[in-house]
Amino acid sequence: MSGFANPNAWDPHRSGSGTGMQAVSKLYSQLVEYDPLHRGEIIGDLARSWESNEDGTVYTFHLHENARWWDGEPVTAEDVVFSIQRMIEPGQPRPRVGILRTYVDRAEVVDPTTARVHLKFPSGAFIPFLAADYMKIVPKYVVEGGIDINHPENAV
Repeated sequence: MSGFANPNAWDPHRSGSGTGMQAVSKLYSQLVEYDPLHRGEIIGDLARSWESNEDGTVYTFHLHENARWWDGEPVTAEDVVFSIQRMIEPGQPRPRVGILRTYVDRAEVVDPTTARVHLKFPSGAFIPFLAADYMKIVPKYVVEGGIDINHPENAV
């Protein structure tokens, strides 16, 4: 296969191609997304709700408690924190998600269904960037288990 139907990367954090992401996008969820029915509005995907502190430098995301990976394992705050840290990992090719490096200082687990993201400075662009189609959450236990999600047969 070649061209449109064959993505250059199956790992959403490594993808730099809009056409490739069309194939990969439906395989993974993200914290928030653009509402397909109301243009420009951002809604929760894995996050059932979120809030920020008064100065806009800390965001707390509350996950849906029934979210599961394809194998039945729960999607947890560990997966969210792992994915965000992976998106901003220095020295790694992150063609699209790397934009978060500008904004995110660190992420932390609050409890199994709550993740917190600390920004370097207040930014109105953080949530819209997080809603972009590339900002997918990947399963920590799969990636840390040595499974290369850049191969289509390993997509979760």
